Amino acid sequence: MKKIILLFVIAFLLFALSHPTLTLTGASNGLMIWFNKLLPTLLPFLIAVNLLQNADIFTSVLLSFPRAGNMLAILAASVPGFLFGLPVGAKLTADFTEKGLLTQKAGNLLLVCCNQLSPAFVGSYVMIQCFNRPDLIPASYVILYLPPAVPVIILLVQSALAKGNPSPTAAGRITTKKASRFQTLFQIIDASILNGFETIAKLGGYLIFFGILCQYLENLLPLSQTVNGCLMMFMEVTSGIHYFSGSALSFFQKYLLCMAALSFGGLCTHAQTFSVISEAPLSKRRYILAKAVFALMTLLLAFGTLTILSR
Repeated sequence: MKKIILLFVIAFLLFALSHPTLTLTGASNGLMIWFNKLLPTLLPFLIAVNLLQNADIFTSVLLSFPRAGNMLAILAASVPGFLFGLPVGAKLTADFTEKGLLTQKAGNLLLVCCNQLSPAFVGSYVMIQCFNRPDLIPASYVILYLPPAVPVIILLVQSALAKGNPSPTAAGRITTKKASRFQTLFQIIDASILNGFETIAKLGGYLIFFGILCQYLENLLPLSQTVNGCLMMFMEVTSGIHYFSGSALSFFQKYLLCMAALSFGGLCTHAQTFSVISEAPLSKRRYILAKAVFALMTLLLAFGTLTILSR
């Protein structure tokens, strides 16, 4: 592993020194995506989630409704994950699994299902800015979010039928906790803001790094525009879809591939996800495999939907 990292760093430095303009452009693109899109849309929700966790709101609610503990934990991870976009769902799932509020099996399922790109990003950026097809926004939401929503609904139904209490581990951790490590409201707010900026800074670093790699792919590989676009989407979704939307393919083909890419997420989003679940007992391999399965399902749904709408 050390040799691989060393070789990668040497190759990256050689490319950066020999192609400074591409490196600067890629870093600037990643930074602008982070500053204009990720920072204003995601940071407030990260701070809010940290406030709820640092103030022990989640655990207090769980104690107040013990028979609905599992359902509440599932809803608390899934609803923000679907609405606010990744990695909010991954962070909540990882935290709840670490605390024992979710079982490891449920945590692995929710990690895949609730860690999605936000509807605001899909609707405003992809469908309006890149494709200029606002008429397809409702259908795109169904295509993209239906496959991961179904397992979450099944999990909620199972929890409701089981009338499950919090796990013994979770109950023990909650009931034996004597006091919060934060003594005042302002200390809780300060810690929540710092944690939010720490998370958003990590995401920005990944966006800058993958932005540079996308520039290398776009300009240095002797590949067609379509192949370059697919590789870029596989690396980083935002830059890849923007580049791919201008390819010579038909809208039908571009839409299918972009919807599959949105479902899979790209290596950049996976790296961001893994950075916020590093301490949780969740399977990264299962996450990647399940995301690939969801991408295939999304591709088939998009094909069927466009076929029906084009008649």
